[in-house]
Amino acid sequence: MDWIKIDYAFLRNGTADVTDNMDLRLVTLESKLHKVHGLQCDNAYLRECMDKRRVPKGLRVFRFPNGIKKGQPECNELIQMFDRHGLELIDFILKINNKRIDELLNEIDEQNKCILNDGNFVKYKYRYNSIFDRVEHDVGVNIEKKRRKLLRDEHEYKHNLAYPLPKAYNKGDEVPNNYQVKEGGENRVIPGARQSGSSDSYDSEYPPPQKVS
Repeated sequence: MDWIKIDYAFLRNGTADVTDNMDLRLVTLESKLHKVHGLQCDNAYLRECMDKRRVPKGLRVFRFPNGIKKGQPECNELIQMFDRHGLELIDFILKINNKRIDELLNEIDEQNKCILNDGNFVKYKYRYNSIFDRVEHDVGVNIEKKRRKLLRDEHEYKHNLAYPLPKAYNKGDEVPNNYQVKEGGENRVIPGARQSGSSDSYDSEYPPPQKVS
């Protein structure tokens, strides 16, 4: 697990003005801790992907033009292009995540200081400590998920499965560029566009990256 190291020890100290509403502060602290550890896990995973030069499955955005066949030089060139795009996308996401992590760490630090310096902190100490137990458990679960994803990515790249051509492309012939229209109560094939169902739906199988919050 050298690729991920998360430390929350910095939360054990602090000085700040005493305020009210300890319940809300504890809930807010836990929520922000889960968010920041999630982003840190994501970044550790993405940095490992960058080091291995592998684009995670969920960030592979690609389309194959008509006539491209597996093993062709053009196909290999396209795959290299897809990888470059994916790695640039990872770099962009890391920048967004790092900015949000910095913001969250500042917010967590302030919230933690208020909690530790509250006059009633002793009454809430057990609840406070239990937050870290839950967060650490969540960290472990998240790390295991990322580990499985790394193994999946390694397998797909090793066996040339990272960018599969649509099934119709692998039959040996170029996919017909046709579509159907209804004419006189009958379907008629018209040259000019692909028939429905002749290629896989990338929109459902390989969705575009989602908004990073």
